[in-house]
Amino acid sequence: MIDLPLSVLVRDNAKYGVLKGRMLLTKDYRYAKKAIHLIATSQWRRSPFSGEVRVDVEFFLRPGGRTALNRKTDIANYSKILFDSLQGVCYEDDHQIAEVHFLRRETEGDPFVRLRITELE
Repeated sequence: MIDLPLSVLVRDNAKYGVLKGRMLLTKDYRYAKKAIHLIATSQWRRSPFSGEVRVDVEFFLRPGGRTALNRKTDIANYSKILFDSLQGVCYEDDHQIAEVHFLRRETEGDPFVRLRITELE
């Protein structure tokens, strides 16, 4: 199980920017990916799975599905950064993901994301 503060995530639609006609990963996306990878590495207590995996993603948000900044959150808009950042930590490559479940829950505390990764039989 891995818990991430929601504040470290970047939405998937903020992944790319254009500079001189070239599509590049944004600075915010690169920073977030590295931060998620470091947090996950500190919490994951085993070697990466080599087979197909199931990922359960639980978003704990303020009442009404809001972030700490009182913005509504589209929970599916964070999938790519989560899955990319966990490569080499929880699984070798994100192509191993065979099943995904997203859930939204309420919390009165700071918003966060809880990830559970299990290897499929």
